[in-house]
Amino acid sequence: ESWKNELNAQKLKFPLGFKTCEDAISPQYAIKVLDELTNGEAIISTGIGQHQMWASAGLDAMGFGLPAAIGVVVANPDAIVVDIDGD
Repeated sequence: ESWKNELNAQKLKFPLGFKTCEDAISPQYAIKVLDELTNGEAIISTGIGQHQMWASAGLDAMGFGLPAAIGVVVANPDAIVVDIDGD
């Protein structure tokens, strides 16, 4: 719980800043909206592909996102789980 409090304090201290564009949806905006729609309760998994800038590089293999999301649902049946995947 103290780690969550620390993260929330850091979010307030260093809010997410990004430029918006009329022609495209930025990854930062998509994550911000996803967070708002799920009241910050979503557990998000990602795969590797052209969207790897959204995830930590090199820490998972291609095809990891969906089975990771399934594992989260099995372990936490009431959780809101989102997998961001694809090329």
